[in-house]
Amino acid sequence: MATMQALWDSGRWIDLALAIVLAEVLIVAWMVQMTGRHLWFRAYLLNLGSGLCLIFALRSTLADTGWAMPALWLALSGALHGADLWSRWRQAADRRAVRPR
Repeated sequence: MATMQALWDSGRWIDLALAIVLAEVLIVAWMVQMTGRHLWFRAYLLNLGSGLCLIFALRSTLADTGWAMPALWLALSGALHGADLWSRWRQAADRRAVRPR
């Protein structure tokens, strides 16, 4: 229990979360390479990038880097989230256009 408290107090739990996300990316990239299913991977990367930027914003806030770094990470997260939504919206529109009536 003392180890978890030390991990929490030091803020290193964010680094642990980043390591887990990196492992997830490597596993998913390997699975995509093995199966050849690349169509959804771009949307996954946009979503993942947005989430990672949020984690980096939290990390820079806890490290007391001032306001500029968290604001930069939040802006980048918003841009990636917008790109993800736009990409999904276009895919849905393309599917509706192809569907016979």
